[in-house]
Amino acid sequence: MNAVKGNGNPIGALAIVTVDNPMAAATGHRICNDCMKSCIFQKQEPVDIPQVETRTLKDVLELPWGFEIYSLLTRWNPLNFGRPFMRAATGNKVLVVGLGPAGFTLAHHLMNDGHTVAAVDGLKIEPLPPDISGVDAYGNRVPFRPIHDITEIYERLDERVMAGFGGVAEYGITVRWNKNFLKVIRLLIERRREFSMYGGVRFGGTLTIDSAFELGFDHIALCAGAGRPTVIPMKNGLVRGVRQASDFLMALQLTGAAKPDSLANLQIRMPIVVIGGGLTAIDTATESLAYYVVQVEKFLRRYDTLVAELGEAAVRANWTPEEAGIAEEFIAHAKAIRAERAAARKAGRQPESSTSSMNGAA
Repeated sequence: MNAVKGNGNPIGALAIVTVDNPMAAATGHRICNDCMKSCIFQKQEPVDIPQVETRTLKDVLELPWGFEIYSLLTRWNPLNFGRPFMRAATGNKVLVVGLGPAGFTLAHHLMNDGHTVAAVDGLKIEPLPPDISGVDAYGNRVPFRPIHDITEIYERLDERVMAGFGGVAEYGITVRWNKNFLKVIRLLIERRREFSMYGGVRFGGTLTIDSAFELGFDHIALCAGAGRPTVIPMKNGLVRGVRQASDFLMALQLTGAAKPDSLANLQIRMPIVVIGGGLTAIDTATESLAYYVVQVEKFLRRYDTLVAELGEAAVRANWTPEEAGIAEEFIAHAKAIRAERAAARKAGRQPESSTSSMNGAA
């Protein structure tokens, strides 16, 4: 891959990537901290394979018709000597349960081996525009247009609507990677005639093993391993103020609490103690710092609106002493953030980090 890319052929480099990693869009752009630091005797920076592969993919996606080139390479690839193109239809029908990384990757390989795939997921999957997905709101196949510029299907990540595809928390409980790539992955498989998917289907409830075989499926592939909540058996592990890191991150993603217009109730308070030093812990620390600022600013903005409409006494009338104390804390921190941003604009500088600006208010 690197040799071909170094010779100025990004499409050839991506063709090499897709031989072993056709779903390269799901790789992300970094490996975990433990892997980065594991080679303690090395004399160089660690080789970050996901970042190299993702950069190669981005180079192609940014070309005119780049998505269509990538899509073609996942179905027809002359450098894949073992399976350069789709195998002949076998007549086998496979039910894939779960549309996370395992489910959508398996679906791709099953179709390339000639099988027909129907996939189900517990989350409601929002439909994409038929002119790009090739599927209308009723599940019927319709003509779709090729995508000339990949940015036309991208959304601002802070305004992005949860679409349901990609796993119980839309592949990953962090913003470490560009989640617009979920739409890229979805289109790779949704456009194919051999594939259909159904959201809001709970396997074992809505659909059982027996009913699946009665519907004519030849095989069931269980790809739903990540949806189970994390419960650590420790004293007071579920009391108020204590959260499991993975469940906090999942709630942050699924509820959309970090969006300015969201009414989701996901309350955290500073200071936060994160126990553990792995990837999930780092994500939790990072997301907590970012989300806390959004949370207190939303609180102050809504508080100001209600006070203007109803008066301060009416707004505070039903608060308990504890709630009043938390409110004062949020208001003070939000005002400190506002003041620092205003001072930075006036001075023509970047504002200090939000936690630094809150120290005085605390």
